[in-house]
Amino acid sequence: SRGDSEQDVGPELPEIEWSESDYAKLRALPPRPTVQAILDLCSASPDTPIGLRVIEAAAGRTVFGARGELAGLTMLVKGRFKRRNWPFSFEWGATNGVNQAHYRMSAEQAERWISSAGNVEENATSRLRSREMNEFEPPTSPTPDKENGVNPQ
Repeated sequence: SRGDSEQDVGPELPEIEWSESDYAKLRALPPRPTVQAILDLCSASPDTPIGLRVIEAAAGRTVFGARGELAGLTMLVKGRFKRRNWPFSFEWGATNGVNQAHYRMSAEQAERWISSAGNVEENATSRLRSREMNEFEPPTSPTPDKENGVNPQ
């Protein structure tokens, strides 16, 4: 069956510690609210697990939106950063009786994330514009409507 052979999966990527430079590169990319919330909340409280429901609320994301952004992070980490590990750790646990994913950063990871802000030249306006561009996607309807005589300009 599919996925049973090494050929289907490809070589396993290494687990590589995230450096301050790696965090700066991640920070310079267009933000994803869920990932940004995890990094900011976890770095503000190192070694403390933060539940996904708290992260979703902070990011203004639904369960499905957060799941999509985390899937995108996995692809980014594998494709651009050539590693298998996220820039924070993941664990399952219960918060108020609700089983959910929890994320945490070590004190060292938190320090690297916070310090990486000094390695990225950006201002609040460019970050906001970048965030707005990510949140608002173009319509999925066909582009030119030639039947109605409308041509794109």
